[in-house]
Amino acid sequence: PSHDSRIGTYFRLNGSSTGYSQTALIANGSTVTSSRRTSDTESYPQGAGYDLPTSPNWTMITTDLFNYAGSTNKTYLSTWSNDLNGSCYANRTVHLWQNTAAITSITFTSSPNANYKYTAGSTITLYGIKAA
Repeated sequence: PSHDSRIGTYFRLNGSSTGYSQTALIANGSTVTSSRRTSDTESYPQGAGYDLPTSPNWTMITTDLFNYAGSTNKTYLSTWSNDLNGSCYANRTVHLWQNTAAITSITFTSSPNANYKYTAGSTITLYGIKAA
């Protein structure tokens, strides 16, 4: 894929490689920056084009998918934060997948860059709301 190799993780919905855009706010304890990307081939929950702090670090990423089964374009919100020996980083990213199909699969991939790969002990958990 044509993802930015500096980034730690990305995902695709339903295997689609088109229609992703996102706007992110990133804070590191002393400055706040923003990034915006359109027409991406995958989604970057930690803010597109942003370098996560160098290893070793632990990062918690939460992504909330809204209206995943609806017939409109999909919006979702990601939050990530981490601590690297006292330095903190935080991010909020709003995403849009320009596709009206119900979300039936999510594929997570880590960066090919050795500094940003999933490490032993990494977990991905899917939570949902059980139908009534």
